[in-house]
Amino acid sequence: MKSVYPALLMAGACIPFSGVDACAETRAESVEVSPFVGYNFFENDQNLKNRPLFGGRIGYNFSKHFGVETAVEFIETRVYDKTKTGLTEGQFGSPTDRVNLTYYHIDAVYYFMPDSRFTPFVVAGLGRAHYSPKASAGDMTAFNVGAGVKYSMTDTIGLRLDVRDYIVTEVMQDTYHNLGAMAGITFAFGGNETTTSEAQEKDVPPPAESRSEKVVVLPLSAPKVIFIDFDEIHFDFDRIAREPEAKKVLKKDIRVLKENPWAQIRISGNTSVFGSTACNIKLSDGIRGENNR
Repeated sequence: MKSVYPALLMAGACIPFSGVDACAETRAESVEVSPFVGYNFFENDQNLKNRPLFGGRIGYNFSKHFGVETAVEFIETRVYDKTKTGLTEGQFGSPTDRVNLTYYHIDAVYYFMPDSRFTPFVVAGLGRAHYSPKASAGDMTAFNVGAGVKYSMTDTIGLRLDVRDYIVTEVMQDTYHNLGAMAGITFAFGGNETTTSEAQEKDVPPPAESRSEKVVVLPLSAPKVIFIDFDEIHFDFDRIAREPEAKKVLKKDIRVLKENPWAQIRISGNTSVFGSTACNIKLSDGIRGENNR
């Protein structure tokens, strides 16, 4: 091959771009159109001069990472050594002077960093190479493999660099490796675009779960009211001594009062209707004195 250094330099230029972050992206379900120009380096055995090329491609991205594209390239070249004889399939010599070459192919593309401004990719495909005048009985099979990088200037416009190895061959015949280096502009249409707000939402962590302590205010309960009925406590007639049965009832009432020390009590009683007023007053005074002790 006469000279591949310019193409290798273009391939090397793609490497520094691959690690740079960006805001643009390769969108899923988008269509890309890319006109391009470049330079083609023929293998020596084809006996053709290296010449510029131009062409265009159109592609569809099924996802951010994977797409397909079709392309066509045109090259106008001339025979390198017009004295060469004993030509085989794919070779040119006298009396041919000018040769027009058209590559047309379909390729699969894989993008490594679709969310970056600089997006490296690899590509491989299959097509045909059409020579005029013919280099064989018909168009020759042309495989191609390569790599490149896209630089997105905006959401819809970018620059693209490609380096391809075109493997031109015929079954059971010689195989020729022609190297192409291309630069072009890419126009993107449609696709599922990630908006700025959506991108910000991806970068913002979810808010921490807030824990609020609920203070439950319970209404103050009304004071507990205990009614102790002393109807069952009786005294012997005309005496201040309590009956034995009345003592049992009183002990029970004392236990309830001890269990509720905050309780307020009121003691009341009645004297017998059988005694005189003077006698009843005297008995009541005696009962109060007895209780105070």
